[in-house]
Amino acid sequence: MSLFVGIIAVFVLFIAAVVLCLTLVPMAVGLLFPLVLLALIAFAFVFWIWMLVDCIRNENISGTERVIWALVIFFTHCLGALIYFFVGRSRSPRASFVR
Repeated sequence: MSLFVGIIAVFVLFIAAVVLCLTLVPMAVGLLFPLVLLALIAFAFVFWIWMLVDCIRNENISGTERVIWALVIFFTHCLGALIYFFVGRSRSPRASFVR
C-alpha cells in the first residue's frame, strides 16, 4: 500500500511540475519580449544620436554636405543613420585618436 501511495505521490508531483513549467515558460517569454524590444529601441536611439553627433563633428565633409547629412539623419532616424554609417561616414577618419 505504501508503495502505491509513493508512486501516486511521484506522479502527482510530476504532473504539478509539468503544469508549472507550462504556465511559467510562456510568462517568462511574455516578460522577456518587451525587455528585448526595449533594448533594441534603446540601441537604435543611441546609434541614431551617435551618427548625428559624428556627422556634425566630421571635418572631412563640407559644411553644406554636413547639413544635408544631418537633416537626412534627423528626419529618417535609424534608416538615415545606417545610410550615413555605410556611405557618408566612410570619409571620416577611422582612428583619429591614434597618432
